[in-house]
Amino acid sequence: MGAYCLSEATSASDALNCKTKAVLSPDRRHYILNGSKMWITNGGIADVYVVFAKVDGEKFTAFIVERGFPGVSPGAEEHKMGIRGSSTTPLNLENVPVPVENVLGEIGKGHQIAFNILNMGRLKLGAGCIGACKYLIPEAAKWAQEREAFGHKIGDFGMIKEKLGGMVVRTYAAETMSYRTTGMIDNLLEDVDQSAPAAAQQILQALQEYAVECSILKVVGTETLDYVVDETVQIFGGYGFSSDYGVERAYRDQRVNRIFEGTNEINRLLTVDMLMKRSMKGQLALMPAAQKLLDEVLSGPPPEDVEDGQPLGEEAKLVEGAKKAALLVAGSAVQKYLQALADEQEIVGVLSNLVIDVYAMESVLLRARKKVGQSTVDGCATDLDAARCYIYEAADRMELEARRALARIAEGDTLRSQLALLRRFLRHTPADIIELKRRVANRAMELKRYPFA
Repeated sequence: MGAYCLSEATSASDALNCKTKAVLSPDRRHYILNGSKMWITNGGIADVYVVFAKVDGEKFTAFIVERGFPGVSPGAEEHKMGIRGSSTTPLNLENVPVPVENVLGEIGKGHQIAFNILNMGRLKLGAGCIGACKYLIPEAAKWAQEREAFGHKIGDFGMIKEKLGGMVVRTYAAETMSYRTTGMIDNLLEDVDQSAPAAAQQILQALQEYAVECSILKVVGTETLDYVVDETVQIFGGYGFSSDYGVERAYRDQRVNRIFEGTNEINRLLTVDMLMKRSMKGQLALMPAAQKLLDEVLSGPPPEDVEDGQPLGEEAKLVEGAKKAALLVAGSAVQKYLQALADEQEIVGVLSNLVIDVYAMESVLLRARKKVGQSTVDGCATDLDAARCYIYEAADRMELEARRALARIAEGDTLRSQLALLRRFLRHTPADIIELKRRVANRAMELKRYPFA
């Protein structure tokens, strides 16, 4: 049994600022570790700990530490709100001799291991939360068909259908993003010889390539589950608040997901930071895209878009408009704040939300169109409903978020011009979201499960 020991009492989100130190022994055969780690999953039961410490207080390094080494002592179990089935303890290290061959990776390169383990953890945590959503939706759907009020099954009521429909639509989007990202990582790893000496480095590089998407999946998966479990408790009513029913435990257990593997706030900051750094290095064509958008704006209103002939044509145009809206806000923010953008965390948060919604909108569009190509229109009706619902709600959400950011970035005529562009990019005829969610909810109740294979 293993454990990953990164967080400390004074440096959780700021992991590289750890206080645990490693000093080489006089005989140069051991590193002597001193310090304490916090919130260690499996801390009380692990046989092996991967501990991050600073060699000579400077070089951030990973060490393989065995439970039986002198000076290793797990602390008392934490009394937690949820996930009580897991062991969570501090880990105390007092003059622990760790053989020099137990250095994991290279001295001073521990951050590569730490962050890529976090990337993988974020990918898996997002997917795990989607699995929990797909467990809760059938529970809510069955309860809605069994529980009666005012002479009707509560599933007959519009507000319950709206909840169920929203739960399914958001899960559909999160699931789609998860499969899309995992597929891209799999494709990148396809030619890696797992037995080759360079395999580990190639895997690390693949995870670094999709670090942004891993952060996005962590945020989306955990916040989708937070929404789904909250609405499930509401559908159960008073029974949902009782420990006699499993949804009470699910409500407690899921709360930590938005905290560990990097808080969602940290992951939002990381998403934008990584994109900006890649853009500055020329690894991501953000600046050419922004310039192209500026040229388009200066050339005047575009001609009416021509349908591409595929299903969800209007929605596809809206997705393209959403990309332009995100670029508009990002370009305006960078132009005003330059290197000081990181200090405007609220703006960075908005930019991250815009990026997340664009990725989600494009993902559900691609999935629904692929389903249409594999099935009859009737066979993919629920996919089309879910995709339309998510895209239109996301577009409305993006407009509100973008307006909030632009009002901070600009003023006067500049602000009015930017808001006019924003309206142009996100212009659409409102969809009947109520009907879309009703149909999705009805399908879930009919099948008594999450309605997608």
